[in-house]
Amino acid sequence: QLSTMNSFPVEIAFKSVKYNFQVKRSATDLLIFEIGGRSIKAKVREQPDGSIYVCVGKCVMTVFGTEEALGLRLRLEGVATIMLPALYDPSELRSEFNGKVVRYLQDDGAVVKEGEPYVELEAMKMIMPVKATAAGKISHTRGAGSIVSAGELLGSLELSDPSKIKKIVPFTGDFVLSAGAGDEESADLMTQVELALDGYVPQREPAALVQQLFLEAPPYLYNELATVVLDRYLAVEEKYVEEVRRNVSPDQAFLALIAQNKESLDNVASIALARSQLAARNEIVLSTLRSVRAISNGANLADLVRRLGELPSEHGFGEVALLARQYAEKLNAKPFEERKSSLRATLDEASLSFDKVSSLKATAGGIELLADLLNDESEVIRKNAAEGLVRRIYRQSPGLEVQVSDEGPSKQTCTYSFQFADVPLEGDSIMHHGVCCVLPSFGDFKGLLSESIPLEDSTGKCVNSMSVVISPDAFEVDKLSFYSTDEEFKAMIKETESLLQNSASTLKAAGVRKFSLMLPQAPHMPRYATFLVEQDWKEAPSCRDMRSTFRHLLEVARLDEEYDLERIVPAVGRSSQVFVGTKKGEAKGKLGKPKTIFAQTITHTFDSNLDGDQWMQWPENLFLSAVDELERARLNPDVGVRPNSRIFAHFNTVVDVEPLLVVDGLERFMNGFVAKHGNRLQQSKVDEIALKIGIGNETTGRTHTLRLTASSMGGEYLKTSALFEKADPLTGAPVSWSDAKSGADSSLDDPTAGRMELKRRIARAAGSTYAPEFLGMIK
Repeated sequence: QLSTMNSFPVEIAFKSVKYNFQVKRSATDLLIFEIGGRSIKAKVREQPDGSIYVCVGKCVMTVFGTEEALGLRLRLEGVATIMLPALYDPSELRSEFNGKVVRYLQDDGAVVKEGEPYVELEAMKMIMPVKATAAGKISHTRGAGSIVSAGELLGSLELSDPSKIKKIVPFTGDFVLSAGAGDEESADLMTQVELALDGYVPQREPAALVQQLFLEAPPYLYNELATVVLDRYLAVEEKYVEEVRRNVSPDQAFLALIAQNKESLDNVASIALARSQLAARNEIVLSTLRSVRAISNGANLADLVRRLGELPSEHGFGEVALLARQYAEKLNAKPFEERKSSLRATLDEASLSFDKVSSLKATAGGIELLADLLNDESEVIRKNAAEGLVRRIYRQSPGLEVQVSDEGPSKQTCTYSFQFADVPLEGDSIMHHGVCCVLPSFGDFKGLLSESIPLEDSTGKCVNSMSVVISPDAFEVDKLSFYSTDEEFKAMIKETESLLQNSASTLKAAGVRKFSLMLPQAPHMPRYATFLVEQDWKEAPSCRDMRSTFRHLLEVARLDEEYDLERIVPAVGRSSQVFVGTKKGEAKGKLGKPKTIFAQTITHTFDSNLDGDQWMQWPENLFLSAVDELERARLNPDVGVRPNSRIFAHFNTVVDVEPLLVVDGLERFMNGFVAKHGNRLQQSKVDEIALKIGIGNETTGRTHTLRLTASSMGGEYLKTSALFEKADPLTGAPVSWSDAKSGADSSLDDPTAGRMELKRRIARAAGSTYAPEFLGMIK
């Protein structure tokens, strides 16, 4: 029942007008009154003399209140004394206590006398009659078996003597606060989160509150913020769980807590208040876990996540415990130098199996760790680090071969060849070649292009790639956060563009189509820049801080053709990117050009055992992380709440299962995901969810690329379709599609999509739902 302390209605009659306020308690001393579409914050504090110190807007005063027979008498110190009369309407028949309706004693529409019983309620295993407060014709408002609370309306009377009613009209229109708005500054975001965890009503959606917190905080504080949130959550739940694990009911658990805290019952009340808001608390913890999933150190955080994972799956902890168990496996409590030392020991082997390196998690064998070992004193470790780096970037690429030459610390040259994974090996697959040059400084790069590039292009189609890695550290500034190097990075990009344009003939002779610059900045992820021959060796800004392979793996190139893209930073995931796009050639409306938010993500993991539902946990969490990215993007004032959104997830691996079985399993997953998380998807205005995965095995390679899409573009809400996809062997970009079940040629373009999207956008702007989607939502 403590939850009713946080949100409750208040009726106030003043000068024959009834004001219906909905009151929310957002802190121990903060009440928010809502009326007429307006929210009014009131700071309240009880004084030792029983008075209440009140601050509303620019008005501050002390209020004394006295309950009297006729109502509530308020003395506003230094102002006036006013009477708020008790509201009494004899035409309303209300319950006098909590109970269950047994039966009405008169038929609906019959006449009842004043003082005559009109209904029987059951409470505490006793049947008790409730009497009418006036005479008149009764209308029932509840039915037999209904559970009612004290004060709840049971019936209404058409009074025999209407003169008994004093005319009190309900307030309508805009509520104007005579005290003025004042500054009304909200508490800082961390305080708001802590209050919500304590059981008070948050001042905005819990997930949005957490997303805003981590968006505004520098990344080096993520660990500390997450530790505070999870510790505060566990401080309540672990005490409660300790009791329920004894197989007692929730009521018995609280009785046990009361017995243990007889001298400090406030502690039990605090636990009960927090528990009453478990759904909001869970949202905060889930959003926090997804916001810090890329953190790779922090012993305290790792221990807290482990403890979350130990919570039972019942009693409302299921989703939190499941996500915590999955993230506990990824969190590495070791600091960067310790992880680098561990990786160094792994690489210190002359005949190293790179399958062993590729299987390492990103926290144990990621790009930032490998790059930091390129200047190691051991030639074996340097060469293995260089080869491991290339193999990690081109992971899952068929036919990958790498050769490394080493001339000393930070002086390696890797030549490699590969094919695009999306192109079946028995088809028109092209062998691409590349060279990766490791240099000790950016200054050394300036002279590199004056020499010939060790690549050949037998196709004459410019199919090769070149990359330069500056190791171990490309920057001179302090690296407090990932983006601390921005200014220096932008200057290097500009200089690289000039160098590449001046060396265009050398690059063409080597068949280089794409050039990438990788600038390590340990312990953070490296900075990346990609330059393309078709853009006259200008940097591709939509690919900044992405590995060069992500341009086709995340289908950024395809988006680039249709939209003017702007990256939204920072994205939380190591392998996620978020863009806001304006369709090229789109007419400008009254609210500007319509925008769409794209959340693109990639993973190299998928459980190919499609029996049951266990395998669905990982794709579900991946898509929820993408929804988190969308929610964070909307906090950017340049994006806002208007744009529709789409999600794309590339499972860059192959599953050795019959194609149609994969189709059936993924359709089942997608429909279940949309049904389970429909509310969040609608709030994020998701129009399309696309999942891409390979089908095949290690022997035959990839035989099919499956694209499963849940889309509203055709009118029905997030309707699923499955296509087999073929890629351009030159660029790796998808170029043709066929229906996975019928084999008929198909396309990603729907001629009605633009019109449908516009109508949907208009409906959402009006706070409504586009009619053709409604049946799909019900389904």
